[in-house]
Amino acid sequence: MRFKLLLRLSDPKKNILPINYQYELSAWIYRTIQNADPAFSLWLHEKGYTRGAQRFKFFTFSNLQFEPKGYKVEGDRLRILMSPCVFTISFLIEEAAMPFITGIFRNQVFTIGDIRSSVGFIAGSVERLPDPVFESQMTFKTLSPIIIGKSRLAEGGKGTEYLSPIHPDYENLFFQNLQRKVEIYQLQKQET
Repeated sequence: MRFKLLLRLSDPKKNILPINYQYELSAWIYRTIQNADPAFSLWLHEKGYTRGAQRFKFFTFSNLQFEPKGYKVEGDRLRILMSPCVFTISFLIEEAAMPFITGIFRNQVFTIGDIRSSVGFIAGSVERLPDPVFESQMTFKTLSPIIIGKSRLAEGGKGTEYLSPIHPDYENLFFQNLQRKVEIYQLQKQET
């Protein structure tokens, strides 16, 4: 289920964000869920949908989306020139949860940023977006980056190698990841 949130600046004079604000936006989403439903928040943050050591949260969100010429990049900062902006948040949840999601995000007042600059927002409308009509062949555009990584342990290395979309393993790992998520969701749904 996808939702579009309309955000207005709470103070038009405080309009500079760090360009890398996504962690803070994610933290606000978790806090908002925590304040509305601590049990669901704990489950989402600590467990999510699991399969062995793999853990998936099954929600994602876009970057902030501005009108054309609604922002300006200044070094490692983003100056917001026009309000409002929107962002999309998506959850893999049951239809019955829709009023819960729209209710918890509407009229929220929050601030994101870092020690150098931050922006206060007021979440106005929360609109459920229509479900896509799936066809046998489709083209998709992501609203936030896709990160595909593979462990270096099998090759005697350490850590994770993050892959470019042109890497020979990227496509295979991308589709394996999607398939695992579908399997985990279906198994957990059968258990409930």
